[in-house]
Amino acid sequence: MSENYQIRLSRENDLRILNDIENAASELFQNTKYALEVDQDPLPIAFLRKQSEKGLIWIAVDDKDRPVGFAVAIILDNFAHLHEISVHPKHGRRGLGRRLVNVVIQFAIKSKLSGVTLSTFRDIVWNAPFYRKLGFCEMSDDELESGLKEIRMKESELGLPLSDRVIMKLTF
Repeated sequence: MSENYQIRLSRENDLRILNDIENAASELFQNTKYALEVDQDPLPIAFLRKQSEKGLIWIAVDDKDRPVGFAVAIILDNFAHLHEISVHPKHGRRGLGRRLVNVVIQFAIKSKLSGVTLSTFRDIVWNAPFYRKLGFCEMSDDELESGLKEIRMKESELGLPLSDRVIMKLTF
Protein backbone atom coordinates (compact mmCIF):
# COMPACT_ATOMS: atom_id res chain seq x y z
CA MET A 1 0.00 0.00 0.00
CA SER A 2 1.45 3.37 -0.95
CA GLU A 3 0.89 6.35 1.27
CA ASN A 4 -0.36 9.66 -0.07
CA TYR A 5 1.20 12.33 2.08
CA GLN A 6 0.09 15.93 2.23
CA ILE A 7 1.61 18.99 3.89
CA ARG A 8 -0.69 21.39 5.73
CA LEU A 9 -0.55 23.98 8.46
CA SER A 10 -0.77 22.72 12.02
CA ARG A 11 -3.91 22.59 14.10
CA GLU A 12 -4.26 22.71 17.87
CA ASN A 13 -4.99 18.99 18.13
CA ASP A 14 -1.70 18.19 16.27
CA LEU A 15 0.59 19.80 18.83
CA ARG A 16 0.93 16.99 21.39
CA ILE A 17 1.58 14.44 18.64
CA LEU A 18 4.56 16.49 17.48
CA ASN A 19 6.49 15.62 20.64
CA ASP A 20 6.01 11.92 19.89
CA ILE A 21 7.28 12.42 16.33
CA GLU A 22 10.26 14.44 17.58
CA ASN A 23 11.14 11.78 20.17
CA ALA A 24 10.89 8.97 17.61
CA ALA A 25 13.03 10.90 15.12
CA SER A 26 15.68 11.60 17.77
CA GLU A 27 16.21 7.84 18.08
CA LEU A 28 18.08 8.06 14.75
CA PHE A 29 20.93 9.66 16.72
CA GLN A 30 21.24 6.63 19.01
CA ASN A 31 24.15 5.05 17.11
CA THR A 32 26.01 8.29 16.41
CA LYS A 33 28.38 10.33 18.52
CA TYR A 34 25.39 12.60 19.17
CA ALA A 35 23.39 10.05 21.16
CA LEU A 36 22.77 12.86 23.68
CA GLU A 37 20.10 14.08 21.27
CA VAL A 38 17.93 11.11 22.22
CA ASP A 39 17.57 12.43 25.76
CA GLN A 40 16.86 16.07 24.84
CA ASP A 41 13.48 17.41 25.90
CA PRO A 42 11.04 17.87 23.03
CA LEU A 43 9.83 21.32 22.06
CA PRO A 44 7.57 22.85 24.73
CA ILE A 45 3.86 22.81 23.89
CA ALA A 46 3.61 26.54 24.69
CA PHE A 47 6.28 27.27 22.05
CA LEU A 48 4.57 25.00 19.54
CA ARG A 49 1.20 26.66 20.20
CA LYS A 50 2.72 30.13 19.69
CA GLN A 51 4.36 29.14 16.40
CA SER A 52 1.21 27.36 15.25
CA GLU A 53 -0.88 30.46 15.91
CA LYS A 54 1.57 32.42 13.73
CA GLY A 55 1.21 29.89 10.89
CA LEU A 56 4.82 28.71 11.29
CA ILE A 57 4.31 24.96 11.73
CA TRP A 58 3.73 22.70 8.77
CA ILE A 59 2.59 19.12 9.24
CA ALA A 60 3.18 16.14 6.96
CA VAL A 61 0.11 13.90 7.24
CA ASP A 62 -0.69 10.45 5.92
CA ASP A 63 -3.76 9.55 3.89
CA LYS A 64 -5.84 9.51 7.09
CA ASP A 65 -4.68 13.04 8.09
CA ARG A 66 -2.45 11.68 10.89
CA PRO A 67 0.70 13.72 11.51
CA VAL A 68 3.90 11.86 10.59
CA GLY A 69 6.34 14.78 10.35
CA PHE A 70 6.61 18.51 10.87
CA ALA A 71 8.67 21.66 10.39
CA VAL A 72 8.71 24.60 12.80
CA ALA A 73 10.06 27.99 11.77
CA ILE A 74 10.73 31.22 13.58
CA ILE A 75 11.34 34.60 11.99
CA LEU A 76 14.90 35.62 12.79
CA ASP A 77 17.04 38.39 11.29
CA ASN A 78 14.59 38.69 8.33
CA PHE A 79 14.97 34.98 7.55
CA ALA A 80 12.66 32.04 8.13
CA HIS A 81 14.79 30.03 10.55
CA LEU A 82 14.05 26.31 10.36
CA HIS A 83 13.97 25.68 14.09
CA GLU A 84 13.01 21.99 13.96
CA ILE A 85 12.18 19.41 11.35
CA SER A 86 11.27 15.85 12.28
CA VAL A 87 9.81 12.93 10.39
CA HIS A 88 8.76 9.77 12.17
CA PRO A 89 11.24 7.05 11.14
CA LYS A 90 8.37 4.78 10.02
CA HIS A 91 7.68 7.39 7.34
CA GLY A 92 11.27 8.32 6.58
CA ARG A 93 13.11 8.08 3.27
CA ARG A 94 10.01 9.09 1.31
CA GLY A 95 10.87 12.71 0.55
CA LEU A 96 8.88 14.22 3.42
CA GLY A 97 11.87 16.09 4.87
CA ARG A 98 12.59 17.65 1.48
CA ARG A 99 8.92 18.56 1.04
CA LEU A 100 8.76 20.16 4.49
CA VAL A 101 11.92 22.22 3.81
CA ASN A 102 10.45 23.31 0.48
CA VAL A 103 7.25 24.50 2.19
CA VAL A 104 9.35 26.66 4.53
CA ILE A 105 11.30 28.02 1.53
CA GLN A 106 8.03 28.89 -0.27
CA PHE A 107 6.73 30.58 2.88
CA ALA A 108 9.91 32.69 3.08
CA ILE A 109 9.63 33.67 -0.58
CA LYS A 110 5.95 34.64 -0.26
CA SER A 111 6.73 36.57 2.93
CA LYS A 112 9.50 38.49 1.14
CA LEU A 113 12.10 37.30 3.63
CA SER A 114 15.78 37.16 2.72
CA GLY A 115 15.90 33.36 2.80
CA VAL A 116 15.97 30.40 5.18
CA THR A 117 18.54 29.63 7.88
CA LEU A 118 19.08 26.61 10.11
CA SER A 119 21.53 25.11 12.56
CA THR A 120 22.49 21.46 12.21
CA PHE A 121 25.17 18.84 12.69
CA ARG A 122 27.98 19.18 10.17
CA ASP A 123 28.65 15.52 9.38
CA ILE A 124 25.42 13.52 9.79
CA VAL A 125 24.01 12.49 6.40
CA TRP A 126 20.47 13.67 7.13
CA ASN A 127 21.79 16.99 8.50
CA ALA A 128 24.23 19.35 6.73
CA PRO A 129 24.85 17.09 3.69
CA PHE A 130 21.07 16.86 3.14
CA TYR A 131 20.65 20.64 3.30
CA ARG A 132 23.67 21.18 1.02
CA LYS A 133 21.86 19.12 -1.65
CA LEU A 134 18.92 21.54 -1.32
CA GLY A 135 21.16 24.55 -1.99
CA PHE A 136 22.00 25.65 1.56
CA CYS A 137 25.53 26.85 2.26
CA GLU A 138 27.48 27.19 5.48
CA MET A 139 27.82 30.55 7.20
CA SER A 140 30.95 31.63 9.02
CA ASP A 141 30.67 33.00 12.55
CA ASP A 142 31.51 36.44 11.12
CA GLU A 143 28.35 36.35 8.99
CA LEU A 144 25.97 35.65 11.88
CA GLU A 145 23.59 38.37 12.94
CA SER A 146 22.35 38.72 16.51
CA GLY A 147 19.55 36.14 16.27
CA LEU A 148 21.82 33.42 14.92
CA LYS A 149 24.49 34.26 17.49
CA GLU A 150 21.84 33.74 20.17
CA ILE A 151 20.95 30.36 18.64
CA ARG A 152 24.63 29.36 18.88
CA MET A 153 24.74 30.47 22.53
CA LYS A 154 21.63 28.42 23.38
CA GLU A 155 23.09 25.37 21.65
CA SER A 156 26.25 25.75 23.70
CA GLU A 157 24.21 26.02 26.91
CA LEU A 158 22.44 22.77 25.95
CA GLY A 159 25.81 21.07 25.71
CA LEU A 160 25.83 20.69 21.94
CA PRO A 161 29.38 20.53 20.54
CA LEU A 162 29.55 23.79 18.55
CA SER A 163 32.60 22.57 16.61
CA ASP A 164 30.31 19.88 15.13
CA ARG A 165 27.45 22.30 14.41
CA VAL A 166 27.03 24.55 11.42
CA ILE A 167 24.69 27.42 10.61
CA MET A 168 23.45 27.25 7.05
CA LYS A 169 21.45 29.58 4.83
CA LEU A 170 19.63 29.66 1.55
CA THR A 171 19.16 33.15 0.17
CA PHE A 172 16.89 34.37 -2.59
